[in-house]
Amino acid sequence: MMNSPILISARYEIPRQMRASLDQGSHFYGHAQPSPDEIGGVLDFADWEDKPVGISRFIGRWTLLYFGYSRCTGSCTQAIPLIVKSARQLRAQGMAANAAFVDIDAAPLTISRLVAGKENPMLHGPNWEKRLAMRALATRYQKELMVLTGTRKQLSEAGIAYHVIREHIPPRPLEKGHSINHSSMIYFIAPDTTVAGYGYHDADKSLLVDTVVRLDKAPKNQMPLGQLNRRIAGRGCGATGLGAVATMTL
Repeated sequence: MMNSPILISARYEIPRQMRASLDQGSHFYGHAQPSPDEIGGVLDFADWEDKPVGISRFIGRWTLLYFGYSRCTGSCTQAIPLIVKSARQLRAQGMAANAAFVDIDAAPLTISRLVAGKENPMLHGPNWEKRLAMRALATRYQKELMVLTGTRKQLSEAGIAYHVIREHIPPRPLEKGHSINHSSMIYFIAPDTTVAGYGYHDADKSLLVDTVVRLDKAPKNQMPLGQLNRRIAGRGCGATGLGAVATMTL
């Protein structure tokens, strides 16, 4: 299926000449694109050190959000530097911006998990390899990348809210344990914490940066109160008929 490189929420009033139909996309992916107005609303995680990270870390700034796993040797190795560099460029242009990576595989390390018995694999143990991979990411990018995870419940809710598709498969070269085929969208989380749009991991940095800059300046249609309440409260992500979704070429 041919998909647009950038998909924008219908809430943003983008000039007609900047829009393009979905069939003019240059990328092929094996799934249909969800509308940005049908996703989001869950921002409840923990960082790699197990400290809670909630909606307050996202309010008031743009966030480039990506779901993957820290040991990934595929799309994540392209997406993570891309969102870090794009957020850095946005900050250089005077905008408050974050880069955030959510590990969809590693559960947080708690005392109960640590003491859970190394000899009993049914207790899953502390997932040391996953934790070390997360720490390596956080160390590599320092404060430029939020490395996030969560409980199984948190990750499940986020995966549903953002339509994150994942499939565990045998490990690829350089990986241990297993590999995960997953969807590969970079979400543009607006300062009001709604999803303004998204691109893909192979998008051009200048396209991502220019898109966020233009969205920040674009007039917006008011979101229906019911949908806004669901998103802010993190209780769901259903669509309420906001109309056709536009694509954007810059």
